[in-house]
Amino acid sequence: MLRRAIVVLMSAQGQPLKSITSLLRVGQDYVRDVIHAFYERGFGALDPKWSGGARRRSVRCASASV
Repeated sequence: MLRRAIVVLMSAQGQPLKSITSLLRVGQDYVRDVIHAFYERGFGALDPKWSGGARRRSVRCASASV
């Protein structure tokens, strides 16, 4: 969320794309996507995008069956 907010803030301040990408070490496509999403969805575009991550493996204990 913080990185996306910084992208929007720097863009609103008139910072050029190259300056934003070099400071945050992100790609130009990322910056464009964040800005377009912010224009379309507003502050909702800054919400974190949680992913499920790796599935938990079920581990059986040998002592559980005793």
